[in-house]
Amino acid sequence: MISKKNFFKLYVILGFVSWVLLTIINLTMLVGEESGINFGIPSSFNDLLFALLCASIFLIFKLEIGSRGEEGFTELLWKSFITSSVALLVLLLIKLFYSFIENTNLAENSVVINFFYHLNALFLLIMLATTFFLFKRMILFQKNKLLAQLWLAYEVLMGLCVLSSFFDLAFTDKLFLILFFPLLAFSIYISINLKWIAYLTFKQKWQSIILLFLILAICLTFLQYLYDKSINNYLILDVTGNLFVVTVFSFTIGYCIISVLVLLFNLPTSSVFEKKFNEVLNFQRLSQIVQIGQEESQVYEVLFEGSLGTVQAVGGWLEVFDDKGNICAFLSKNIEQDVAIKIKSFFRKNDLDASKQTTYIKDILTMKYFEDIKKLNFKSFLVMPLQTYNQNLGILTLVSDVREGFDNEVTNIVETYVSQASVTIHNARLIANAIENERYKEALKIAERVQQSLLPKELITNQYFETAAFCKSAEEVGGDYYDIHQISNTKFALIIGDVSGKGTSAAFHMAQMKGVFQALIQMNLTPEEFMVYANQALSSCLEKTTFITLTLLLVDVENRKIIQARAGHCPMLYYNKILNKSYFVTNKGLGLGIIRNNSYKNFINNDVIEYNSGDCLVLYTDGIMEAKRTDNEEFGEIRLQSSIESCYNSSADEIIKTIMKNVYAFAGNEQMTDDCTLLILKFV
Repeated sequence: MISKKNFFKLYVILGFVSWVLLTIINLTMLVGEESGINFGIPSSFNDLLFALLCASIFLIFKLEIGSRGEEGFTELLWKSFITSSVALLVLLLIKLFYSFIENTNLAENSVVINFFYHLNALFLLIMLATTFFLFKRMILFQKNKLLAQLWLAYEVLMGLCVLSSFFDLAFTDKLFLILFFPLLAFSIYISINLKWIAYLTFKQKWQSIILLFLILAICLTFLQYLYDKSINNYLILDVTGNLFVVTVFSFTIGYCIISVLVLLFNLPTSSVFEKKFNEVLNFQRLSQIVQIGQEESQVYEVLFEGSLGTVQAVGGWLEVFDDKGNICAFLSKNIEQDVAIKIKSFFRKNDLDASKQTTYIKDILTMKYFEDIKKLNFKSFLVMPLQTYNQNLGILTLVSDVREGFDNEVTNIVETYVSQASVTIHNARLIANAIENERYKEALKIAERVQQSLLPKELITNQYFETAAFCKSAEEVGGDYYDIHQISNTKFALIIGDVSGKGTSAAFHMAQMKGVFQALIQMNLTPEEFMVYANQALSSCLEKTTFITLTLLLVDVENRKIIQARAGHCPMLYYNKILNKSYFVTNKGLGLGIIRNNSYKNFINNDVIEYNSGDCLVLYTDGIMEAKRTDNEEFGEIRLQSSIESCYNSSADEIIKTIMKNVYAFAGNEQMTDDCTLLILKFV
């Protein structure tokens, strides 16, 4: 497949060769006519060469400037003026040359006259081709499908007009006028699309008026030159009788006149447009202002509708992502979600990543795999990411049913919309998160107060024993639980438990455990029976991955004995004063909720301990034992035993303080990674 660059080279060579051959052959024929010699060159060959010259020059500039670029409208007019000025300079240099040979035979030489006429014709065609395609880009600004089709038809007609070279026509011929005036009317009709003028500032409008006046003056100068030569000299090539040249010439002059008039009429409104345009550009400055209470979805709607209207897109969609990158909102117009997925698949096949920068597909026919979406009748796409602080908030995709359907000016406005909306969405989320965090903190404070209310406010101390407790959650709330309850004058129940996990979930299950304890303890059950009933009650409400470890003691002060059942909890540490040593009471037991059927009773049993005055028992949760220092070594059983053996003569409160002092000293700080609970019972 021949590339665009190779086509360009081919047209340049074809144009140059056509002009050289045309000039040589025409001058040779002219010499032959003056000398009475017939070289036998048919006139149709000259007509073919001139047609090839016109076609090649126009195809050169169609490739070079016919497609949409990034220049502004005044830059386009400057290009047209510069090209026209070069053509005028050649014309003036030729006139200067004639001024030096004015009174010589050379000035009247028909060969010299026709040679310079051919040279001027070449630069005239270059000027007309440049201006034609530069004006095309201005006419097709914000084009719709109908306008694009009309311009295509106009270009086809101009191509057919090139064939008029084969007909010996004069401007005054009836056939010429019959063909010319409909073409002139068509030229005027498509020239009235002047939307680009509204996007010019006051200064740019004045610049455009001046440039258009200069281009018009150059065109009129050439028109005068062609008319004079056609009237006063014998020309073997007379472009005034060529329908193609005259039509393009008329189009150029007509578009200049119409544009100047519209610009003059629009000058009074320039300041209003500039104000509105600056307001759009200032959107980003207002991006820090987020109205409290405004829904984030309203930002999506304003962005999407505003973008569609600005670029006059036939459809599109907006995807908004949450903080995890999942689509949290999808807005669309004239495009269903399954169609959007198909188009995104086309983007991925072409390795297009619109998540980081704006992607503009001017014509899908230039892309690979365009057959995948050809039936959708979309010709061009504009894809913009919603980004802020390196975070991808979403993607805006706009579609057009014409090639090159999005202009640089309106694209810049949409980019401003997107930028402002991105910051607004980001700020709205920050505010929402801040509000949510405050609500969460307040909820945690309430939960903390509720949990504290679930723990006993006062412990039982009497002539038989004294008690003390310590409980601290790793977070605001936790899953550790302890309680003490007087069953009768001589019987007391102590319980300590630990819900798997931490935080609010564990705290919720801890509250359930308290309810179960308060209900079952009234039923005069043994610790073993208590565990079986508690397992049945909790199995139906605990999550499958959640379980509770528990130790329950029934203290019978009349018979001076303790009945214990342990449901997978940390073994009780017991200090025997008579033996003057401490040991861990390990009996079998499985956590509540691990086995959720009647077989659970096979994994639990009672253990009886007889106590003496001065004995002390320590109930605790695993947060005490698993307290770590920097080298990850745990506090452990030995240190806990050493702590109780060093202070068993102290009161229950002092024992608590001593143990926790040792734990904190070992860990190096008072911030524990797990919930910590201690319950001390010292017999009097």
